[in-house]
Amino acid sequence: CEMAASLHVRRWQGRLLFLSFCAVLCQDSMSLPITDLPIEISAEAADAAMKTPVFYNKNPPFLLDIREPEEVSYTKVPGSLSIPMDELEHRLSVLPKDRPLYVLCRSGSRSLPVAEYLQDMGFPNARSVAGGINAWADVDPTLLKY
Repeated sequence: CEMAASLHVRRWQGRLLFLSFCAVLCQDSMSLPITDLPIEISAEAADAAMKTPVFYNKNPPFLLDIREPEEVSYTKVPGSLSIPMDELEHRLSVLPKDRPLYVLCRSGSRSLPVAEYLQDMGFPNARSVAGGINAWADVDPTLLKY
């Protein structure tokens, strides 16, 4: 069995971000499902939480979109706040510490380390949306995949 892989890495806040990972693995190889990580929330659960009326949900989630402005111009989840990842360190004061905080990127690869960073910075309810906006587009057909 052969395995071929390429990994492209970027550093942010002293953490390594995996911008892309391409691999061809053996059919019998084991992989861990990313959605089993407790720091992640599924797009389905995030969408349902965002659509729950405030009357029923006294502590509604806050959706943080960390994609770049040109990415946000393609598609955006209604009600989200856009703060590009590179600006986040300087804008933490606008984020709530007492509400669920869902972090969204294109595919989940950037939002996961950002959610970890936010937890380290005192946002215990920070969660990465697994699969990013592309997964959310599977739930909400008004959103575009790219």
